[in-house]
Amino acid sequence: MYLAYRRDPTLADEVGRFFDSVELTSKQADEQRRYHRESLRWGEERERESPPDPPLAERVLHALDNVEAGDIGAFWQRLDYFLKFDANGRSRTDPTEWDLTALPGWRAADAETRDRIVSAAKRYILEGEPGIDGWLGEDTIWETHPAYAGYRALRLLTKFAPDFVADMPDEVWERWAPVILDYPVFASTEEAGLHQELVAIAYRRAPGRVIDTVLFLVDKENEKQGFLSIVHDLKGCWDERLARAVLDKARDERLTPSCLLSVLTDLLDYGLDEAREFAESLVVSRPGVSEDERPQAVVAAQALVFHTPDAGWSVLWPAMHQDEEFSQQLGEAIANTAHHSNFPQKCLTELEAADLYIWLMDRYPPSNYFIEYRDDGHLTAIGLRESIALWRDDIPQDLRDRGTFEACRQIERIMETFPALRETMKWTLYQAKAEARLKTWVAAEPAEVRELTAERAARLVRNSDQLLDVVIESLGRLEEKLRGETPAAPDLWNERDDGSQRPKGEERFSDYVKRHLQEDLGHRGVIVNREVVIRRGEGKGRGERTDIRVDALARGPRAEEYGPVTVIIETKGNWYRRLYHEMEAQLVGRYLQENRCRHGLYLVGWFNCPQWDTDDPRNRVAMRRDPNDTLDKLRAKAADLSHGELRVETFLINAALR
Repeated sequence: MYLAYRRDPTLADEVGRFFDSVELTSKQADEQRRYHRESLRWGEERERESPPDPPLAERVLHALDNVEAGDIGAFWQRLDYFLKFDANGRSRTDPTEWDLTALPGWRAADAETRDRIVSAAKRYILEGEPGIDGWLGEDTIWETHPAYAGYRALRLLTKFAPDFVADMPDEVWERWAPVILDYPVFASTEEAGLHQELVAIAYRRAPGRVIDTVLFLVDKENEKQGFLSIVHDLKGCWDERLARAVLDKARDERLTPSCLLSVLTDLLDYGLDEAREFAESLVVSRPGVSEDERPQAVVAAQALVFHTPDAGWSVLWPAMHQDEEFSQQLGEAIANTAHHSNFPQKCLTELEAADLYIWLMDRYPPSNYFIEYRDDGHLTAIGLRESIALWRDDIPQDLRDRGTFEACRQIERIMETFPALRETMKWTLYQAKAEARLKTWVAAEPAEVRELTAERAARLVRNSDQLLDVVIESLGRLEEKLRGETPAAPDLWNERDDGSQRPKGEERFSDYVKRHLQEDLGHRGVIVNREVVIRRGEGKGRGERTDIRVDALARGPRAEEYGPVTVIIETKGNWYRRLYHEMEAQLVGRYLQENRCRHGLYLVGWFNCPQWDTDDPRNRVAMRRDPNDTLDKLRAKAADLSHGELRVETFLINAALR
């Protein structure tokens, strides 16, 4: 507030009296002294006032007699009112005080009187009317009101008669639910939690009434305040029914951006998929987006950044590049919270986090967005400029602390992009590498060392990179078998009646490779520290899937430390017409995504040989291809697809007849 007051003359005119100095000899100082003397005089006069007659304690007892005699209105008109005063007739109680036991009259009452107050509260809740017409949603503070008295009675009963509250008929909850929802609670976190528990009980007992009231109050708060408080009280209520009702309200174009942000925040925290889809639909840039629509897009983006596991990045990042004004407004809106929460960068991949940092450096360079410090080392102030600088500079530190070698590579990319940062960031890179080594290195067990030294082909697999290397080594051994002294290549061919040969289909080729890997890696124990599980992909129809999944599962007492690693293999015959396309479309775009795997091998069987039946339609496609040229193209494609943690390799295995 002080920073805004210093920067904005209009605001300074309104709030300057709170910050401006006052000359001791000025008229303003004289007026303040006069007001202080008057306040003291009023206080002294009140102290000299005679106690009320009859005493407040008698008035409380008389009000209890009225309620017990059947005058239900006496609970709020007299009993609840008199309890607010002390014996001298003075009350410093806030009209919205929710805790009846905090009122002076309750504290002065004996045990018998307190029991009678609890009994009166029960009767009022069962028989009384809350009088919400003209009160609900009006934000008017009443000195006394049947709704206020009813809320205090309910809170009293939850403390002293919880069984009574649990057994209250649903129609009673229907009657009091609007009061519970709209009672003006200004409380600590603990007290707010108690209020939310009461709201949750009301929702369980009268869900329809609560939903109707929530939607009514959303409209009222949107119209009068431009921001929402009601949705935050629903913490213990969220279920599909409530979430869908609130989502329908979120689609109301009359909601202010602030109200929309409140609604989306709670819906996304609940995890309603349709709410995320709606928020993303507001963000997606459309040609000719109007200035009126952009604020809704910005608050939807804010909600996605801080309330989804992936920060909605697949939608936000393209939109930030397509709409310059949107990206500026979003960056300024989230900078302060992004710095304090480490969102969105902590839920981005290393590549995405580095991309964000590069974008921030280009848009908000350190020459204009920086931190100023006082002589004592403390920040001078934190405004928008400083918040953006802090957020931007947090990202390399986040990469440093991840403990992955991919983070190291992205820090190096940042240094290459901004040569001026090389000197200042070299220490960050050094620490990042040290952290990566610390987090990834695991000492081999003595038994594993013995196995590695005893068997030349034995391998230790700690990650998917190493598993992929082992699989490629194994396929090299398979090629030796296919081309050996007693070649196994004929196993992959079908001999026709006329003696000509045709390759078996891709499904049979995939089965053959799978059996080899099972024998070579699974049964021979090449991988000394893991159990190898190899299986084919499962498709809807015969021959649809030609992928092989290789899982290396950790074993022994350190199994949890190692975790499983996986490689997906896609097999193709060299006759396949879309040979160069399917590495991206099928292996990366489908099989790796479906299996949430980042390591893939594109295996191509090379069958070209004179024995291949020329009448086979596949022959004409395959014979036009050269093995060296094909391998070069596939390797280039694999290198292009490999980025970040995604690694794709290719292997061309010679299955031709001799």
